[in-house]
Amino acid sequence: MAVVDGNDGVDLWDVTTDRLIAVLAKPDDGADTVAFSPDGRMLAVDGLNGDTALWDVTNGHLMATLGGPSGSARMSLVFAPDGQVLAAADAGMKTDVWNVTTGRLIATLTTPDFVDGVAFSPDGRVLAFGTANRRVDVWNVATGPLIATLTAPDGGAVSGVAFSPDSRTLAFVDDSDQAYLCSVSG
Repeated sequence: MAVVDGNDGVDLWDVTTDRLIAVLAKPDDGADTVAFSPDGRMLAVDGLNGDTALWDVTNGHLMATLGGPSGSARMSLVFAPDGQVLAAADAGMKTDVWNVTTGRLIATLTTPDFVDGVAFSPDGRVLAFGTANRRVDVWNVATGPLIATLTAPDGGAVSGVAFSPDSRTLAFVDDSDQAYLCSVSG
Protein backbone atom coordinates (compact mmCIF):
# COMPACT_ATOMS: atom_id res chain seq x y z
CA MET A 1 0.00 0.00 0.00
CA ALA A 2 1.26 3.49 -0.83
CA VAL A 3 0.37 6.38 1.48
CA VAL A 4 1.18 10.03 0.84
CA ASP A 5 2.83 10.85 4.16
CA GLY A 6 2.43 14.64 4.27
CA ASN A 7 6.21 15.17 4.46
CA ASP A 8 7.00 15.30 0.73
CA GLY A 9 7.10 11.53 0.39
CA VAL A 10 5.22 8.29 0.05
CA ASP A 11 5.29 5.49 2.60
CA LEU A 12 5.19 1.93 1.23
CA TRP A 13 3.54 -0.56 3.57
CA ASP A 14 3.34 -4.36 3.49
CA VAL A 15 -0.31 -4.88 4.38
CA THR A 16 0.16 -8.55 5.29
CA THR A 17 2.75 -7.79 7.98
CA ASP A 18 1.68 -4.21 8.84
CA ARG A 19 5.27 -3.04 8.36
CA LEU A 20 6.75 0.02 6.70
CA ILE A 21 8.87 -1.15 3.75
CA ALA A 22 10.27 2.12 2.43
CA VAL A 23 9.81 5.87 2.29
CA LEU A 24 10.05 7.26 -1.23
CA ALA A 25 11.13 10.91 -1.26
CA LYS A 26 9.55 13.37 -3.67
CA PRO A 27 11.87 16.31 -3.01
CA ASP A 28 11.00 19.97 -3.44
CA ASP A 29 7.36 19.65 -4.35
CA GLY A 30 5.67 17.00 -2.23
CA ALA A 31 3.74 13.91 -3.24
CA ASP A 32 0.12 14.35 -4.19
CA THR A 33 -1.20 11.54 -6.44
CA VAL A 34 -0.03 7.92 -6.71
CA ALA A 35 -0.78 4.87 -8.87
CA PHE A 36 0.62 1.33 -8.92
CA SER A 37 1.40 -0.42 -12.20
CA PRO A 38 -0.81 -3.50 -12.79
CA ASP A 39 1.99 -5.87 -11.72
CA GLY A 40 2.57 -3.86 -8.52
CA ARG A 41 6.30 -3.39 -9.21
CA MET A 42 6.21 0.30 -10.20
CA LEU A 43 4.67 3.28 -8.46
CA ALA A 44 3.96 6.57 -10.23
CA VAL A 45 4.12 9.51 -7.80
CA ASP A 46 3.11 13.01 -8.76
CA GLY A 47 3.51 16.24 -6.89
CA LEU A 48 2.44 19.83 -7.10
CA ASN A 49 4.86 20.79 -9.89
CA GLY A 50 3.45 18.23 -12.34
CA ASP A 51 6.52 16.00 -12.69
CA THR A 52 5.80 12.31 -12.21
CA ALA A 53 8.40 10.09 -10.55
CA LEU A 54 8.45 6.38 -11.40
CA TRP A 55 9.70 4.22 -8.52
CA ASP A 56 10.69 0.55 -8.49
CA VAL A 57 8.88 -0.59 -5.34
CA THR A 58 10.85 -3.84 -5.17
CA ASN A 59 14.04 -1.96 -4.28
CA GLY A 60 12.90 1.63 -3.58
CA HIS A 61 14.93 3.15 -6.43
CA LEU A 62 13.83 6.06 -8.58
CA MET A 63 13.58 4.74 -12.16
CA ALA A 64 12.69 7.92 -14.07
CA THR A 65 11.07 11.31 -13.85
CA LEU A 66 8.52 12.24 -16.48
CA GLY A 67 8.18 15.95 -17.15
CA GLY A 68 4.95 17.74 -16.59
CA PRO A 69 3.37 21.15 -16.85
CA SER A 70 5.13 23.52 -14.49
CA GLY A 71 3.03 24.39 -11.48
CA SER A 72 0.13 22.12 -12.44
CA ALA A 73 -0.50 19.12 -10.23
CA ARG A 74 -1.75 15.85 -11.69
CA MET A 75 -5.33 15.07 -10.81
CA SER A 76 -5.26 11.43 -11.96
CA LEU A 77 -2.63 8.84 -12.78
CA VAL A 78 -3.55 5.52 -14.38
CA PHE A 79 -1.52 2.76 -15.97
CA ALA A 80 -2.64 0.82 -19.04
CA PRO A 81 -3.30 -2.86 -18.30
CA ASP A 82 0.10 -3.88 -19.76
CA GLY A 83 1.89 -1.45 -17.42
CA GLN A 84 3.83 0.11 -20.31
CA VAL A 85 1.73 3.26 -20.70
CA LEU A 86 0.79 5.86 -18.08
CA ALA A 87 -1.87 8.56 -18.46
CA ALA A 88 -1.32 11.60 -16.26
CA ALA A 89 -4.20 14.09 -16.22
CA ASP A 90 -3.44 17.55 -14.85
CA ALA A 91 -5.47 20.44 -13.49
CA GLY A 92 -4.87 22.36 -16.72
CA MET A 93 -7.22 20.19 -18.84
CA LYS A 94 -4.39 18.21 -20.45
CA THR A 95 -3.46 14.58 -20.15
CA ASP A 96 0.00 13.36 -21.00
CA VAL A 97 0.28 9.77 -22.20
CA TRP A 98 3.74 8.30 -21.56
CA ASN A 99 5.57 5.15 -22.53
CA VAL A 100 7.08 4.36 -19.13
CA THR A 101 9.67 1.95 -20.55
CA THR A 102 11.28 4.54 -22.83
CA GLY A 103 10.20 7.70 -20.96
CA ARG A 104 8.83 9.02 -24.26
CA LEU A 105 5.75 11.23 -24.36
CA ILE A 106 3.30 9.48 -26.71
CA ALA A 107 0.64 12.17 -26.80
CA THR A 108 -0.84 15.15 -25.00
CA LEU A 109 -4.64 15.05 -25.09
CA THR A 110 -6.69 18.15 -24.33
CA THR A 111 -10.18 18.21 -22.85
CA PRO A 112 -12.49 21.23 -22.61
CA ASP A 113 -12.79 20.95 -18.83
CA PHE A 114 -11.06 19.56 -15.75
CA VAL A 115 -10.60 15.79 -15.76
CA ASP A 116 -12.22 13.98 -12.81
CA GLY A 117 -11.75 10.34 -13.84
CA VAL A 118 -9.55 8.40 -16.25
CA ALA A 119 -9.67 4.76 -17.35
CA PHE A 120 -7.96 2.56 -19.92
CA SER A 121 -9.92 -0.16 -21.63
CA PRO A 122 -8.75 -3.67 -20.64
CA ASP A 123 -7.14 -4.11 -24.07
CA GLY A 124 -5.22 -0.83 -23.55
CA ARG A 125 -6.32 0.67 -26.87
CA VAL A 126 -8.86 3.20 -25.58
CA LEU A 127 -8.62 5.88 -22.89
CA ALA A 128 -11.68 7.61 -21.41
CA PHE A 129 -11.74 10.90 -19.48
CA GLY A 130 -14.64 12.02 -17.30
CA THR A 131 -14.77 15.80 -17.02
CA ALA A 132 -16.23 18.33 -14.60
CA ASN A 133 -18.69 19.45 -17.29
CA ARG A 134 -20.83 16.28 -17.84
CA ARG A 135 -18.58 14.96 -20.63
CA VAL A 136 -16.68 11.77 -21.27
CA ASP A 137 -14.10 12.00 -24.05
CA VAL A 138 -12.99 8.66 -25.50
CA TRP A 139 -9.61 8.49 -27.31
CA ASN A 140 -7.78 5.88 -29.34
CA VAL A 141 -4.40 5.69 -27.58
CA ALA A 142 -2.46 4.19 -30.49
CA THR A 143 -3.63 6.51 -33.25
CA GLY A 144 -4.68 9.58 -31.25
CA PRO A 145 -8.09 10.60 -32.58
CA LEU A 146 -11.11 11.32 -30.45
CA ILE A 147 -13.48 8.35 -30.91
CA ALA A 148 -16.52 9.77 -29.12
CA THR A 149 -17.80 12.42 -26.77
CA LEU A 150 -20.51 11.23 -24.38
CA THR A 151 -22.64 13.47 -22.18
CA ALA A 152 -24.27 12.76 -18.83
CA PRO A 153 -27.76 14.16 -19.44
CA ASP A 154 -28.83 14.70 -15.83
CA GLY A 155 -25.72 15.38 -13.83
CA GLY A 156 -22.70 17.53 -13.40
CA ALA A 157 -19.16 16.29 -13.16
CA VAL A 158 -18.41 12.79 -14.36
CA SER A 159 -16.54 11.40 -11.39
CA GLY A 160 -15.88 7.84 -12.45
CA VAL A 161 -15.35 5.87 -15.65
CA ALA A 162 -14.79 2.13 -16.19
CA PHE A 163 -14.73 -0.31 -19.09
CA SER A 164 -16.30 -3.75 -19.31
CA PRO A 165 -13.84 -6.68 -19.45
CA ASP A 166 -14.30 -6.99 -23.24
CA SER A 167 -13.53 -3.24 -23.74
CA ARG A 168 -16.78 -2.71 -25.67
CA THR A 169 -18.87 -0.97 -23.01
CA LEU A 170 -18.04 2.12 -20.99
CA ALA A 171 -19.77 2.86 -17.70
CA PHE A 172 -19.65 6.29 -16.13
CA VAL A 173 -21.25 7.99 -13.15
CA ASP A 174 -21.95 11.67 -12.51
CA ASP A 175 -22.50 13.90 -9.47
CA SER A 176 -26.21 13.09 -9.37
CA ASP A 177 -25.32 9.42 -8.76
CA GLN A 178 -26.71 8.43 -12.14
CA ALA A 179 -24.85 5.65 -13.95
CA TYR A 180 -24.72 5.30 -17.73
CA LEU A 181 -23.62 2.52 -20.08
CA CYS A 182 -22.45 3.21 -23.64
CA SER A 183 -21.01 1.10 -26.44
CA VAL A 184 -17.54 2.12 -27.58
CA SER A 185 -15.24 1.01 -30.34
CA GLY A 186 -11.74 2.05 -31.13
